[in-house]
Amino acid sequence: MNANALLPLTAATLFALCAGSMVLSHNARSADPVATTTTIVDMPTVSVRPDPADLAYFNATQSARIVDLPAVTVTPDLTDLAYFEATRGAARVVDLATITVRPAAEDMAWYLAHQAGQVAAAVDTSALRASASQIDAQIAASAATLVSSATR
Repeated sequence: MNANALLPLTAATLFALCAGSMVLSHNARSADPVATTTTIVDMPTVSVRPDPADLAYFNATQSARIVDLPAVTVTPDLTDLAYFEATRGAARVVDLATITVRPAAEDMAWYLAHQAGQVAAAVDTSALRASASQIDAQIAASAATLVSSATR
């Protein structure tokens, strides 16, 4: 048998097997038992009561596969609704404590000295070289004041 005959024959056999299995599975009855419970299950917060038309349809067909969610109306019991409203107040916004970040005095002194150095480099240094050293001295003095007040 050559490839020209083998390939179509294999495809036809595979198609026949798939179609036959789909026909057999469609006609087969499910072995799962049908639920016969008529009680309503009460959940802690919501009670689901079916619409009388839905319940009549279910009892008439005994179908275990009713999944028409748009047709089902959920109406909470008044006690369930009151419980829900009472517990919703417990769900609060969590307030975290305000965080204040205070740098160490040494870090602040270094930062101020570094800023003074950058300012002095950016300005024309020919005219302000003397005043830059005065600014550095003032910044160092204020940093020393910060250090002394932080260590108290």
